[in-house]
Amino acid sequence: MAKTPNSEAESNETVGFVPLLPLGQNAPEAVAELTRLLHETAASVDKTAEDYGLLRLRLRELQIEQARIEWQLRKSDTEFIKKVTELYLSETTYLTTLIKMIHGAELEIHEAEDAIDRLYEVLSKDHSTTIKVIVELDLARYSEIAMDLNLRNGASGVKKLERQIQEWVKQAIRFVGVEVKDALLRTTGDGALLAFDHADQATRFAQHLHESASECNQGRRHQLDQRYFRIGIASGSILLGVATYEKGAEMEIAGMAVAKAVRLEAACRTGEVLVDIGTWALLSDEEKQLYGDEEIVRGKRTELISARRRRVVRAAPWDGRS
Repeated sequence: MAKTPNSEAESNETVGFVPLLPLGQNAPEAVAELTRLLHETAASVDKTAEDYGLLRLRLRELQIEQARIEWQLRKSDTEFIKKVTELYLSETTYLTTLIKMIHGAELEIHEAEDAIDRLYEVLSKDHSTTIKVIVELDLARYSEIAMDLNLRNGASGVKKLERQIQEWVKQAIRFVGVEVKDALLRTTGDGALLAFDHADQATRFAQHLHESASECNQGRRHQLDQRYFRIGIASGSILLGVATYEKGAEMEIAGMAVAKAVRLEAACRTGEVLVDIGTWALLSDEEKQLYGDEEIVRGKRTELISARRRRVVRAAPWDGRS
């Protein structure tokens, strides 16, 4: 998470939550939405725990059967031994698969519990609610590019790539007339999470970022030397604030708009912007014409997001979805 400077918070010995904005009239709806998500996550944990218990029971049954087979092997004739050995090998393979599934279930339970803890932490603190336009972006094929740079130039090559990405992001923020500190919520090695006050700021930011990368690609023939982004944009009410700790402060953000932007970015093609229908409705008539027909983007489980997409620059030559 990006560190948010807060000198007043750092000088205060009390560890607590410093809201960025006054509590808005949409706070009850935002808290209600987070509570609903919390209940869904808790139900998912219960179901995973139940499946985990059944897997453990089946594993125990197979272990007992394995012991019985081994005992039979010591007293049976050759033909029977052959048949039982085949069964034993089959069951052993199944046991290995079950163990992997159990480990996966344990990890899923831990992740869900962590998510619940984070939601409880946000709900238990003072917070501010506001309407924002959220932008989620990432560099396509980042892992392959980073590996290639690491092989050719070492860790310094990867670091240079990440600095280049973040510099493009900051330049695009300034291009739309917004201070970096007011828009940039979080950075990752290959992308960023941002929040704007107006839809046109978010879409102009996305266009400028795509064009910067496209300009960089001119004359570069090797695919791993080229840079292409995917960008998802969604609008909605979010909880926003700064959590202060003894060693510093971190930005906290929660809300369906964040989740939608992440889903849209994942469904986006290189060189495109995918916006939810609420964000599209806030654009000028002229800018609306740049987007295609309304479509449905599938999120997790039964989640459906109405969205429209715009191609800003040419797709990557390896992007088969284009």
